[in-house]
Amino acid sequence: MEMVSLTVSGSRLETLAARPVMQVGAFKDARVHFISLKACAERETELLGLLSPAERERAREINHHGRRVAYIASRAMLREALTDFTDHMVGRNEWVFDTGLYGKPQVMVPGAPTPRFSLSYTEDVMVIAVSQLFELGVDLEMVPTNGMEIPWQVLSAAERRFLHTLPVADQTTEFLRLWTLKEAYTKYYGFGATLDFRGVEVDLEEVSASAALPRDQRLNEPMLHQQMMTVDGQDVVFAIAGGRPRI
Repeated sequence: MEMVSLTVSGSRLETLAARPVMQVGAFKDARVHFISLKACAERETELLGLLSPAERERAREINHHGRRVAYIASRAMLREALTDFTDHMVGRNEWVFDTGLYGKPQVMVPGAPTPRFSLSYTEDVMVIAVSQLFELGVDLEMVPTNGMEIPWQVLSAAERRFLHTLPVADQTTEFLRLWTLKEAYTKYYGFGATLDFRGVEVDLEEVSASAALPRDQRLNEPMLHQQMMTVDGQDVVFAIAGGRPRI
């Protein structure tokens, strides 16, 4: 097993952090890390060294600088977060990633704790949530300073009616609140990117979501949490879905 210094791992998570580690009250053991992708870009070569040979090869094939940095940072910092979460019982290079039911990413390390995780990122910030007790889904979206063209086609009829009752100046933020909850909910269940998001309906007043879709019956309906915050100088909307597996 790889021997890793607590100081080294803690230092990397801390020095690349966009804000302190967050804990959400409803999810008792979960740790939520916000990572600066700007800082990761400055240490791209170092982080590349934490990836598996296959991942390093994949990273070298990505020509777009921002997407390459995001890919490298997501793999490297996920390993950091998982190793830190397990108090270094599992070394960075020992994590094996696979897909579970419905194609949801998961970790596999025989004979060791297997935390659950979810991650998301904007152009400048990445969020990684890790928990032993809860299945998770997270989403993070940047709030544009000049508004945005709302993709009405991903909203249910009720959600579209709701947004149309609002002043135009408020529609972007409220759309992002709807969207991040949809994303967190679907990531929790592992529905996949090909899902018709009109089939997932969000209630912002109750902070709840529902979907008339086949789902992993091993999971309970999740609790949802959402908040707006400023991270690394960027206004973002953050949402997390979490629930204890039935078995």
